[in-house]
Amino acid sequence: AHSRRDGGSNRIVRKLTYFDAVMVTISKSKLKKRSSWLALVKCLLMIISVIGILGNLWFLKQNDDSNLDEAGKEIYVQVQSDSQSATEAELEQQELQQEVQKQASIKKTLSHVQDILNEHQSRAGHKEMIREGRITDEGAQGLRTKTGATSYASLSNDEDIKNIVNVFRDAGVELDEDTLRTLPSWSTIASNIGSAPKIYGLDSCTRFREQIPALERNVGSCGMFNSGTNLVTRLLKENCLIPERVDFYGWEDTFDKWQMGPHDAHGMRWQVPWGKHTAARYRDMHSTKHAVDIEKDSLLPVVTIRHPYAWMKSMCHNSYTAKWEHSSKSCPHLLMDESSMTPTSLTVKYGDHEDAFDSLAHLWNGWYNQYRKEATYPFVMVRFEDLIFHTKNVTTQICHCAGGEIRSDRPFFYIVDSAKEGPGHGKDRTGMVQAWIKYGNPMTPRADFSASDSKAAKAFLDADLMNIFGYEHP
Repeated sequence: AHSRRDGGSNRIVRKLTYFDAVMVTISKSKLKKRSSWLALVKCLLMIISVIGILGNLWFLKQNDDSNLDEAGKEIYVQVQSDSQSATEAELEQQELQQEVQKQASIKKTLSHVQDILNEHQSRAGHKEMIREGRITDEGAQGLRTKTGATSYASLSNDEDIKNIVNVFRDAGVELDEDTLRTLPSWSTIASNIGSAPKIYGLDSCTRFREQIPALERNVGSCGMFNSGTNLVTRLLKENCLIPERVDFYGWEDTFDKWQMGPHDAHGMRWQVPWGKHTAARYRDMHSTKHAVDIEKDSLLPVVTIRHPYAWMKSMCHNSYTAKWEHSSKSCPHLLMDESSMTPTSLTVKYGDHEDAFDSLAHLWNGWYNQYRKEATYPFVMVRFEDLIFHTKNVTTQICHCAGGEIRSDRPFFYIVDSAKEGPGHGKDRTGMVQAWIKYGNPMTPRADFSASDSKAAKAFLDADLMNIFGYEHP
């Protein structure tokens, strides 16, 4: 270029310069274009990288969601299963509760029915007790509500109650809770009538056995009306026998019903030959039609006596052949005139015979004192109350007194139902449970007698006779 001419060289230089400028421009343009492409590529790469990262993140998220879904499903299934089990358990629990409620309702209904029956039975016994003056209306209410919430277990485990439970169990009677609550405790009974029986005349037993040969011995009951003659007769017929008579007459003829005559071969007769309610002073003047051939000296009389206050109240209910002025509202009506203490006279018939007494209280005195003061022959006198509460003891002592034995072929036989059977006794019949309720509790003050009757009873009743048998004025 330097060797060129100035003109030419200038042109060349100019051309070169222009060319160079163009090339530079083109180079710059290319460079700019390349830079743009590079930037675009970089941008694309960055976008691709971002997309890849986002894709990876999305993939991971999908995996996590899927795992979460599976775990969630398992949890959901478990929850559903647990919920279903809980629901089934709740349903079973509800069904069980409904069944329990149903059974409780049935039990409550049955208990209510039993309460009604027991209340009816208890009220019937309490009415008799009120009528006999053994309790008042308030006392009857107290009997129905005493020992309110005491359970059967606590009752039956009480030693005081066990004695009662055992006696009734021996008699073949299982007492329920309601019945136990109505019965007096044994300590109450012992306080009321004594812990042992009182038998008058046992000192004559040896004389009877020595004087009367075994084959000729008989036993028969006697006593005033409403004094327990039927009860002692049934107890003796069921449990006592004269062994020599059984050996001689045979077993089959011995216990053939309760007939009088040859079938009483075991020695236990229905009554004394002169009639069980007939006064002792007619012993040699009268014989019942079934006992005409019975030797009276060969028979041991078993005389039953009862607390005079209870006996008089019972006579007000059923006076039999005793006649005196009284009414349902005024009984026993011992006084015609209180100011002068004039008694209400009375008559009583025994078959063809009739006796007169100053009052009902005097009848009690006179009838029993004929045996106590006038009898020259052996006899025993037993309390009606002991026949109820000391049944086996009293029956055994009477049987042994006559030279008899208690039957060994079976357990002792208690009279659970009413001892009164046959005509003439009306509705005044009391079974074993009712008797314990009626007679086991102490009498109320004055035995529900009026003030005048109470005053007269204390004045008229024989104090010695009452003391012998442990009877007291209420």
